[in-house]
Amino acid sequence: MLLALTVLAAPGYAQSDPASLPAKDEHEKLLVAADPYVQFERAKEVFGKKTPLDVGIVPIEVIFRNDNDEPILLNLESIRLLLNPRGGDRQQLEPLALEDVIEKMVNKGGPNVSMPRAPIPGRKPKSHSDKEYQKLESALRPHALDINLLPPKKTVRGFLFFYVGRGTAWLQYAS
Repeated sequence: MLLALTVLAAPGYAQSDPASLPAKDEHEKLLVAADPYVQFERAKEVFGKKTPLDVGIVPIEVIFRNDNDEPILLNLESIRLLLNPRGGDRQQLEPLALEDVIEKMVNKGGPNVSMPRAPIPGRKPKSHSDKEYQKLESALRPHALDINLLPPKKTVRGFLFFYVGRGTAWLQYAS
């Protein structure tokens, strides 16, 4: 099943009803909606003082509503944010792992989450026992979308994170 949503940066829609969002699609009794958080004040309401936007990562709340009598298997790894700016190259962005989001927020200068990482010889990866890492993880993890099976007649919501750098204006060309 292929669903395409046009992602608009439009705040102020009812949080409780995904059908009220401008970025939505319904197919075979499955409603999928997306709500990008591109305003710092709005992101701070959810994530606290530090937000993924601070390091160029846009959090997009994704809502799935299953109106079927059977569960639906979700493949979150297949989700892509498509950027197609006028006069620019089309890009497909994969959602970031929560650990990469937190690592980028802890170490603002690195790693570059837009590129595949290779281990640096002789350098140990940063420990996840760091207090700042743990604090960010406890602030972000409850909001991250982490589900594989959508029960019948249920709605789930959570955030996926995409690295766009300082290009949040590009979201007007996203789907």
